[in-house]
Amino acid sequence: MQTIIITRTDKIGDFVVSIPSYATARAMFPRAKIIALVSRFNRIIAENVSCIDECVSIDDYEDVNELAQKLRSYKPDAFVALVSNNKISKLAVQSGARMRIGPRSKILSFIHYNHGIRQHRSLCQKSEAAYNLDLIRKLDPRRFDEVGVQLSRIKYQQEHADVVDAYLKEHKITPQRFILVNPFTGGSGANLSLDQYGAVLDAILSGQNPYLNSSKYLVSPSGADIAADADMGNNSFNNASEDFDGQVLPPSTARINAYRQRLEFYEDQQAYEEVAPRDINATVTDGSGSGSGSQQAAMSGVSANNGSADAALNSGNASTFAERENARAAAESAWSERAAGTEGAIVGDYLAHETTDEDGSVTWSFSRRDSDSAAMTQRNQEREDAFDAAQKAASDASAARVPAKVIILGMRQHEEQMQEILKQISPEMHQHVHLFINEGSLLVAVALVDRCKVFIGPSTGITQIAGNYQKPAICFYSSRISNSHRRWELFGDPEEVAFTFNIKNLNPNNKVLSKLQDGMKHALVSTVLEEFYRTAK
Repeated sequence: MQTIIITRTDKIGDFVVSIPSYATARAMFPRAKIIALVSRFNRIIAENVSCIDECVSIDDYEDVNELAQKLRSYKPDAFVALVSNNKISKLAVQSGARMRIGPRSKILSFIHYNHGIRQHRSLCQKSEAAYNLDLIRKLDPRRFDEVGVQLSRIKYQQEHADVVDAYLKEHKITPQRFILVNPFTGGSGANLSLDQYGAVLDAILSGQNPYLNSSKYLVSPSGADIAADADMGNNSFNNASEDFDGQVLPPSTARINAYRQRLEFYEDQQAYEEVAPRDINATVTDGSGSGSGSQQAAMSGVSANNGSADAALNSGNASTFAERENARAAAESAWSERAAGTEGAIVGDYLAHETTDEDGSVTWSFSRRDSDSAAMTQRNQEREDAFDAAQKAASDASAARVPAKVIILGMRQHEEQMQEILKQISPEMHQHVHLFINEGSLLVAVALVDRCKVFIGPSTGITQIAGNYQKPAICFYSSRISNSHRRWELFGDPEEVAFTFNIKNLNPNNKVLSKLQDGMKHALVSTVLEEFYRTAK
């Protein structure tokens, strides 16, 4: 292929989560020209991603025929619509591309996309990034499997870095030694109230290093286990051991391993049941996958599950070779979404294990081929070294008492709200809190994200940028499946920790949490501090 047009014409976060699709297409066809059809909001980002050669803003053309003529001028071989509507599907045909790929939902999409996929995105069975990548795979499944899923970082220029560096110098803030908070969202995602942000930041600034805290406030690294066994707002910390009260916890192998497995905290058991990842050690049987189980299982191996509608549609009774292969492919796809590595590329290097039960049902499980490789050993050692460093920092009383710096990011229209957050923070801590009002380019915010140590925010565009930079990110999600972590996870960011709020406890108008339960607050504060001190250098 010589030219590929890939479209994503909605909001900033939607585009950022689509960057792996552009990067993977580039890896599959390194000599092809990759054209991004985007909205005006995303153009500045698309123009600063190295895997994209040229950008076209759909908003620059009032006349759709003029836009179609522009797209035809590229003589594209393929047109990939990562999301679609009637306008986009018509443009696919008008572009003249011989291969037209997109999600099939409305009647016209079945006609316009000659290589379309029925995805059922409303079921939210996988992440938005994974849905996008399924479409990219249609370009050439063999090449897709060979190159694996690629990640590409958003670039910013020196002029944007200069703005941020001047601000940090003015306020005497060291790069990589501050917590960045973006408390604003367009209203679709779950969020804390301004008062709750203030209370959390005040606790972060006035609290000690979590390794020295009283055990009732010390969060177990295995957040999913806490959520499964107790109400986060009531007694989830009551069973903590008192043996380490006020002392530094030993970096035992079990604790370190549990720490690595911490991915998500749930407000209550109901929220956990609604959106927790399903057991991926499920069995493909007569026409349906079945699955239930722990989040730890979701980290360790993947097989066909009831989150794979295609497996249910295609497997039948798994009696024929083709049907079995379809089910196996679905299991492999699910594995790739959750279990692949994230250091630059999410590769498909795995071992597949097939088991036939007495009733004839077939189970496929997958494991990392390179689990004992030098790279994995090095990463594990780095984690243990980081834990040791955090323990050492905690033993230093002066280090434990030095508050972190906090920067609250917003735009000019957010200034009054930023001041409201500041009012909730103890006056003596105001010297450690700084307001960054971004009146320049979105790339200024990217540069600021690059320089932070830990990021806090709701599921929105800036948060996805933090994921693009693989920052330790503490993110807020709703148990509404369409706004959940399962759908909008920071794809490729192994450092994300997600907090899921029950949709019933969110204001229906602005999705703000009605009350921040004590257990959730302690989990949030301790997690932020653990991440901040764990990665201290």
